[in-house]
Amino acid sequence: MKKWLIVLILIWQCLPVSGQTDRTHFFSLREGLTNQQVLDIVHDDEGFMWVATELGLNRFAGKSFKHYYASKRKDGHTVNSNEINTLLHDDKKLYIGTRADGLNVLDLTTNKFSYYVHDPADPKSIATNDITDMIRARDGGLWLATYHQGIQHFDPIRKEFQHLNKSNLPDFPENSIWSLAEDRKGMLYVGHVKEGVTILNPIRRSLKRLTYQNSGAELPDNEVKVLFCDQYDNIWIGTRKGLAVYHTSSGQLMHISLAASSKNGNEPFIYAIKEFGGKLWIGAESSQLFVIQLGYGYDKRVEGVRQIQLFDLGKGNNSMVQHITPDKFGNLWLALYGGGVGVISHIKPFFNVFPTGALLPDQLATVSNIIVRGTDAVWLTTEGSGIVEMGKNGRLLKWMTQKNGSPDDFILAAFKDHKQHVWLGLRKGGVAVCYAGSTTWHTIDLGEPVSEVRAIYEDHSGVIWIAAYQGLFIYDPHNHSVQKLLINNPMLGDYAPRALVEDGKHNMWVGTYGQGLYVYNDSRQLIRKMDSGNGLRNNTVNHLLCDKNNNIWIATNQGIALQEAQRGIGELKALMPPGDDAWLFVNGLSEDQNGHIWCSTKSGILRFLPKENRFLQYDQSFGLPLGGFINGSVGRDLAGRLYFGMQDGICYFDPNEIPSKLPKSPIRLSRFIVFRSGESNAQEDKYLTSSDEIRLDHNENSFRIELAVMDYALDGLVEFGYRLQGLNNDWIFLGNETNLDFRNVPYGDHELLIRTRMKNGQWSQTCQRLLIKIKPPFYLSLPAKVTYFLIFMLVIYVLIFFYIKRIKAESELKLKERQHLQDERLHNERMNFYTHITHELRTPLTLILGPLDDLSHDEQLSPKNKGLVYTVQKSANRLFTLVSQLLEFRKVESQFKPLVLEAGTLSDMLVDIVDKYRTLNNKPNVEIYANLPETDYRTLFDAEIIQLIVDNLLSNAYKYTDSGHIRLGLKYEQSNLTHWAVLSIEDTGRGIPADQMDRIFDKFYQIPGRGIHGTGIGLALVKELTAIHQGKIEIKSTEGMGTTVSVRFLANRVDVDTPKAVELIAESDQVAMDLSRPLILLVEDDPDLRAYLGDALCPNYEVLLAENGAVGLDIAQNRIPDLLISDIMMPDMDGFLLAEKLKDERSTSHIPLILLTAKDTDLDRQRGYDLGVDSYLTKPIGTALLLKRIDNLLRKQKAMNNAILQKIKLDQPTDFVENRQTEKDELWRENAFVQDFVAIVEQHMQDEVLDAATLAEKMNMSQSTLYRKLKGITGRNINQLVRKIRIHKAAELLRSGAYNVTEVSFMVGINSAIYFRQCFKEEFGQLPSEYQKSGAKS
Repeated sequence: MKKWLIVLILIWQCLPVSGQTDRTHFFSLREGLTNQQVLDIVHDDEGFMWVATELGLNRFAGKSFKHYYASKRKDGHTVNSNEINTLLHDDKKLYIGTRADGLNVLDLTTNKFSYYVHDPADPKSIATNDITDMIRARDGGLWLATYHQGIQHFDPIRKEFQHLNKSNLPDFPENSIWSLAEDRKGMLYVGHVKEGVTILNPIRRSLKRLTYQNSGAELPDNEVKVLFCDQYDNIWIGTRKGLAVYHTSSGQLMHISLAASSKNGNEPFIYAIKEFGGKLWIGAESSQLFVIQLGYGYDKRVEGVRQIQLFDLGKGNNSMVQHITPDKFGNLWLALYGGGVGVISHIKPFFNVFPTGALLPDQLATVSNIIVRGTDAVWLTTEGSGIVEMGKNGRLLKWMTQKNGSPDDFILAAFKDHKQHVWLGLRKGGVAVCYAGSTTWHTIDLGEPVSEVRAIYEDHSGVIWIAAYQGLFIYDPHNHSVQKLLINNPMLGDYAPRALVEDGKHNMWVGTYGQGLYVYNDSRQLIRKMDSGNGLRNNTVNHLLCDKNNNIWIATNQGIALQEAQRGIGELKALMPPGDDAWLFVNGLSEDQNGHIWCSTKSGILRFLPKENRFLQYDQSFGLPLGGFINGSVGRDLAGRLYFGMQDGICYFDPNEIPSKLPKSPIRLSRFIVFRSGESNAQEDKYLTSSDEIRLDHNENSFRIELAVMDYALDGLVEFGYRLQGLNNDWIFLGNETNLDFRNVPYGDHELLIRTRMKNGQWSQTCQRLLIKIKPPFYLSLPAKVTYFLIFMLVIYVLIFFYIKRIKAESELKLKERQHLQDERLHNERMNFYTHITHELRTPLTLILGPLDDLSHDEQLSPKNKGLVYTVQKSANRLFTLVSQLLEFRKVESQFKPLVLEAGTLSDMLVDIVDKYRTLNNKPNVEIYANLPETDYRTLFDAEIIQLIVDNLLSNAYKYTDSGHIRLGLKYEQSNLTHWAVLSIEDTGRGIPADQMDRIFDKFYQIPGRGIHGTGIGLALVKELTAIHQGKIEIKSTEGMGTTVSVRFLANRVDVDTPKAVELIAESDQVAMDLSRPLILLVEDDPDLRAYLGDALCPNYEVLLAENGAVGLDIAQNRIPDLLISDIMMPDMDGFLLAEKLKDERSTSHIPLILLTAKDTDLDRQRGYDLGVDSYLTKPIGTALLLKRIDNLLRKQKAMNNAILQKIKLDQPTDFVENRQTEKDELWRENAFVQDFVAIVEQHMQDEVLDAATLAEKMNMSQSTLYRKLKGITGRNINQLVRKIRIHKAAELLRSGAYNVTEVSFMVGINSAIYFRQCFKEEFGQLPSEYQKSGAKS
C-alpha cells in the first residue's frame, strides 16, 4: 500500500505540459493523399512511407504520393481492396491487411502483389478476409488478428495459414480481436473487442486472461484497441477508457491515468502506442498526442510517470491518432483517422518568426528597428503599429501605441545608448528619448524642424548623431548642444543620410540614399567620399556595421563592401553573394558571437564566414518567410540571438543552432512515369530492376523521373544536378526541384547521373546512376538492321548477279550482233553475188530471147528452122525462170523479203502478165486469157510479190496443161472495213492426185511420175509470198480434169489521186496516137543490148542512144524525149541517180521513165517508185513486152493531155459545160510548170506581141525546150496553149457580166473580133454572145 502511495504521489507531482508542436506538418487531400481516414502507416528499408486509408494504399516519398487503387483484374499491379486496416513491413515485403478482402503482399523487389483470400475448400487458407492487426512472429512468420475468426499464423515460405480461435482453443474468450503483441518469451498478447486481454502460449496452447473485472479495474476497459511491447518487455495496453501497463515478469498490471492532461479531463480512447526517443508516445482521440516520460524501477518495471506532455494536433475532436511510426531518420509519422498524415520533424526549425498565428489582433506594420530590453524582451519599433514588446520564445508582452505610451505610431529609427536610454526617430518629425528607468518620452530640440530621421547613433564620447532629411545633427546630451553637418546644400533626395557607424579610429561613416558613403574624422571634417566611381558598386547604402575587429561592413543594393581596419580608408573589398540580383540587395548586417556576418536580403539571409571567405544562403527552404527584410532593421540580444525586421514582423534565431553543414539524406528515384502519346495523355509507372536499369519501348521515350529526399526533415534542403549521358553531357542544375522531365529521347542506352548537395554544401563525390535503355522502333531494331543488311546484301548480290548476267548478255549480244553483222554482210555479199550473177545472166538472156522472139515471128523462116528456134527459145525461157525462182526463193528463205505496199491497179498488171504468156504460148490447143473486172479501182498491194505469185502459178498451169484453157480471174471481197483481192488460176490440165495434196507446198518436192522436170520450189515460194502479203492460198484439183488455185490477200482500197481525170479518160473517146513519131531515149551500158533494143524500137519511134547515165542526162536536157528507157546498173551514173536528176530538173521532170534491170529486189523497186519511175521491166526483156509497155505509157500520157484539152460538146447544158470545163481547168492547172506558164501568159495577155520567144525567155529556157516540155505535158504547142489560155480567160470575164464581147476580146489580147469569135466557138461550141447569155440565164 505504501508502494502504491509513492507511485501516486509521483504521478501527482508530474505536472502535465500542454502545448502545440511547431515541428509538425500535415498531409491531406490537397497534398495528394487519397483519403483523410488514415488507419496505419509504416516505413520500409528504402525510406518510403506506406499509408493505409479507407480509399486505397498510398506511398509517400519526398513531396508526393503514389496511389494504389483496387482493381478487379487482380493482375498483381495493385491491391484488391481499397479498405485497408493495417500494414506491416518485413523482409522487403509489405503486408497489407484489408477489411474484407484478405491479405495482400507486395514484393518490393519486383513490385508485384500477391493475394491471400479465404477459400472454403482449402483448410490452409486464411480463415476470414477481415484483418485488424499484424505483427512479426519470433518464428519468422506473421501473427494476424481478425475480427471474426480469431488469430491466424501465416508462414511466408509455405504460404499457409494456421488458425487459432474458439474452434481449436475452447477457453479462448472471443474471436473478435483488435490488436496483438508478442513479448521476448514468445507469449502472444491478444486484445479483444469486448473481452480484455488474453495471454496465449502458442506452443502449449495455454491461456491467461486480463479483464476489467479480474484486474481490480487496473485494466480500464475490456475493449483493447492497441497493444505494445516496450524495450523492457512491458506490455502497454490501450483501451477505450485509458492506458495500462503489464509487467511480464511479475504479472503486475497498472493503470496509467491521462485524465489530468487530457483536453476534456477524461481518460482518452487510446489508439496508438509507440516508444520513441526514450519516451512513450500515445495517440488518442480528439487529435491528442501524449508524450510520457516514465520512471522505471530496478527490474525495469514502470514505477511512475515523471512528465506528461500533451500535443493538441489541431485536427478536431473527430480525428484520432490511429498509428505512430518513427522512421530511421528520427521523424515521427502519425496516422490520423479523419486528419490525414502528420509528421514531426527530427530537426527543429532554424528560424523563428514573430508574430505567429492570431497572436496579434491586427497585422503588424513594418518593423523599422529592434531594441533589446534585457535578456527576456525586445522592443519592435514599427511604422504604423507603435512599439511591440516581445518576450522569450515569441510571446507578446506589451503593445504600446500613441494612445498608451508610445510617442508615435510611425517610428522610422530607434537606438539604445550605453546608458540604456532609448532614442526614437519619428515620422511626424523630431527625435524622442525615454531615459532609463522612466516611461516618459521627451522631445529633443535640434534647433530646427527635422523630418525623416532614418538613423541614430552614439559615438565614443556619448554624443548622439542623428541622420535626418535636413542633414546630420550632432546632439551632445551633456550640454544639450547641437551641431549640423551638411553633406550637400540643399540636403535633398539622394544626399539624405540613412546609415551611421563609427570605426575604431573614431571616424564617423555616413551612408546616403543615393550618393554613396561619406567619412568624417574626429574633428567632424569630411576626409573621404566613396561612390560607384571609386570603390562602391552601388551608391545606395542601406546599413553599416563595425565588427569586433573594427572592420566596416557596408550593405548596398549591389552586394557588400568591406573596409578592413588594417587598410586605408577607401580601399574597399567587394563581396558578391552567389545567386540572382535579389541576393545582392542587402538590407541589414549583424555579427554573431563567432565572428560570422549575417546579412538580410530580399531573397533571404546570408551568412558570411570570414575565415572561409564564403557565403551560406538561407531561403524559404529553411523556413524563412517570403517578402524580404527592412533596411537597417537589425538587433542582437545578450544571448547572441539575432533579430531582423520584416514587413509584418521579425525573424529571430540563435546562430549557434544553425549548423553550417546539414546532415545528409539518401536520395531515391521514387517514380518513373512514362507519358503515352495521344489524346488520353495516359501515364504508366515503370519499376527499376535490381541493377538500377530500366528498359523502355521506342514509344516510351517521353518520361518523368521523380526524385525523393527520404529524410522528410531535409526536404527542400537538398539540391540536385543531373546529366543524361548520350543526350547531353553537361551537368544541369535543378536546385531543389525533384522532377526531371524528358521528351522524345532518342533510342539507345542513356546513363542518367544524379548528384546532390545539401544547401550551402559541396556536390557529392559519388553519383546515383540509372541506365535507361530505350528500344529502337522495330524498323530500327537489331533484327530489322540485320534484315536490312541481308536485304542490302541480297540487293548487292542481285545487282552483281544481274550485272554479271548483263555483262554476259551484252557480251553475247555483241557477239550475236557481230555474228549478225557478219551474217548480214555475208548475206549482202551473197545477195550482191546473186544480183550481179542474175544481172550477168539476164543480160545475155535478153540478147538470146529477144532475137529468138524476132525469129519466131519471121514469116520467111522455114518450119524446120522455126522448130529449132522454138526449142532454143523454150530452153532460154526455162533458164530465165529458174534463175528468177532461185533468187526469189533465196530472199524468202533468208527472211529478207519485205512487204512493200504501193497503190496501183491489179488489172493493169495482170493484163501485162497474161499478154506475156499469151505471146509465149506455142501450144495451139491451149487458150490463155484473163477474166478481169470491167472497171477496176486502185488498191494497196506489193506488185513484185503478186507478179511472182501469178508468174509461178501460170507457169505451173502452162506446164501441166496440154489442151483446154488457162484462165486468170480477179474479184474483190469485203470483210468489215477490210478489202481482200482473190486471184484464181484455173486450168484444164492433169490435176493433182488427192494423196499428194498435203505435200505439194513442201520445198523441193515434185509429184513423181509426171515426166516433167522442175526444181520443186515454185509452190513453196508461192505459199511463202502469200503469207508475206497476209494472204491464204487454196488448191482444188481433180486428177485428169484440172486444178484451180485461189490466192486471197489483203488489198485495201485507196482514194484515186485524180478521180476526175480517170472519169474523163473513161468517158472520152478512144484516143489514137498522133501520126508523128514519139522521141525515145535509150540509156544502156551494154553495147549489144543497146544496139539490139535500138533496132527493135526504130521501126515505131525516133530513138536516141546513150552509153551511160551522164550522157543520157545531157541528151535528155537538150532534146526533151517523150519517154526514157534506162538500165539501173551502169558505171559513172546509175539509173536511180539519172532518174533523180531528171525529176529534179524543171524541164525534164515530166518525162515518163522505164527502168530495165536484173536487180529485182523490193528495196530497189521502192526506191525507183519513190523517185517517180513509171515502170519496171526485169531482164531478160522481150521486145513485144517492151513495145507494149512503151505504147501503154504514151497512150496514158496522150489520154491525160487530151482530157485536159478536150472541148465540151455544144449540145451539153451550159451549167454542165461550165462544171466540166472547171474540172478540166483544175486538172491541167495542177502541174506546177503549167501554172507558172499560165501566170506569165495572164500577166502579159494584153501585149500585142506575145510570141514563143518572149515566153521562153520569161520561163528561163530555150524556145525548143519550152516547146517540147509543153508538148509533152499538154500535147499542144506554145501558140495553141496561149490561145487556149486567152479564150478561157475571156469566158471567165464574160461570165462575170461586167464586160461586153468587144471589151473582153481586147482584154485577152485578141484585137480581131472575128478571130476572137471563131476561136471562142472552136473552144466552147458557142459564140461569145450566146455563151454570155446562157451564163446570165443560169
